[in-house]
Amino acid sequence: MTNPYQSPESGLSEESGSYTPSVGWKILFFFLIPLEIWSQYDAFTVNKYGEPLWWLLLSCFIYIIFYVGLFGLAFSKRFGTPKFWLSYLPILVITDLYELKTVLSPMNMAELETLIVLAIVSPLILIVWFSVYKYQRALNYF
Repeated sequence: MTNPYQSPESGLSEESGSYTPSVGWKILFFFLIPLEIWSQYDAFTVNKYGEPLWWLLLSCFIYIIFYVGLFGLAFSKRFGTPKFWLSYLPILVITDLYELKTVLSPMNMAELETLIVLAIVSPLILIVWFSVYKYQRALNYF
């Protein structure tokens, strides 16, 4: 007979899961880094949209934070808390939408051309936003 005062053994484990980064996040990281460096260089040297220096510096800072998060997602590194990344996501979305409006509005393209540009750029922007959301969720497993 078993001891009635002993708690029963449970078959459940203490682990809540783990996160292993996929190769896709690493490819995205190494694909976006040169594009961002080129974009920031172009923004500071050419500045053909006439943006003020404070906006260029703020935008650079916001995207540096994004790349820290993408690096953390791609290589399983912990930076910040899930709450921070969840509150950072709307800032990134607003910044991206403002930057997109700033680039598209002076071009004076026809409606069809604008839709084609949006169809090309939108998946990349959505992947960027999803990566921040995914990193916020993956932080629980580090």
